[in-house]
Amino acid sequence: MAEKDILEKVLMAHSDVFADCGNALVYSGRKRLKAEDVFPAPTESFYRRKGKVHSQFEDVSAYLIKNGEIKLQFLIGNETALEGRQILRKASYQGGAYRGHALH
Repeated sequence: MAEKDILEKVLMAHSDVFADCGNALVYSGRKRLKAEDVFPAPTESFYRRKGKVHSQFEDVSAYLIKNGEIKLQFLIGNETALEGRQILRKASYQGGAYRGHALH
């Protein structure tokens, strides 16, 4: 399984592959993402909870940049099974990180 995970990370690091996969999976095949607008983003993020700093990792992360501005960040994590409230948990971590930056 680890070999498949590494292969995915290597392939998705290429903007054209990422755009093709994003168009197929997120946008139902519509050509919304262009390779020239997709750039690598950090796969580790940090958040503070109860006075401690924690980190989380994603398998692949990419920015959608238009006119020199980040418009969207894609975070892709492979899971072997669906975990309850996973999307809400991930969103809260990212929201907490953004909130922490805004307050400082």
